[in-house]
Amino acid sequence: MGDLINKGPSSAEVVQFVYDLKVEVLLGNHEMGLLKAIQTSLLRPQHEKLLSELGAKKGPIISWIKSFPLYIEDKDFLAVHAGVPPNQPLNKTPASILTQIRTWDGQGMDLNNEKDPPWFEFYQGTKPIVFGHWAKRGLIVRPNAYGLDTGCVYGKKLTALILPHFELVHVKAKKVYKDID
Repeated sequence: MGDLINKGPSSAEVVQFVYDLKVEVLLGNHEMGLLKAIQTSLLRPQHEKLLSELGAKKGPIISWIKSFPLYIEDKDFLAVHAGVPPNQPLNKTPASILTQIRTWDGQGMDLNNEKDPPWFEFYQGTKPIVFGHWAKRGLIVRPNAYGLDTGCVYGKKLTALILPHFELVHVKAKKVYKDID
């Protein structure tokens, strides 16, 4: 679901592990931030640490991260890192929205205002959307939306959705790796 980096204590190990698995990964807001930092040469300390720890593997792994799709559409589901705005085709939706949306203000100007309703309350599609990004909200199960970020890095749970039967599996975190913002 994205956000392989900047959350736990071992981003480089996580990235290398997932890279070696050769699985499809969605672009999350943290990967997008890394790519933008590399492009603008405005690296934050966590980016510098990650790139240093990747060492000689940095080039191939950054190329791999650049290839992450913004969404995965299957006949039975749609997967996206954060969510989708109402009545907007996915292929015309900016990456910043697909990787950061939490709420909907009616225009897309403020995607994270607790006073506004969650984006998924506007989603009318019958194809279920699977998303992450919103650990503070926790598990979300609706007929057409599954929010799977259950705050593992914050000491809560890691949640998986087993398809095609839409079976939820939870594993308790071993410890708190980061304080919740």
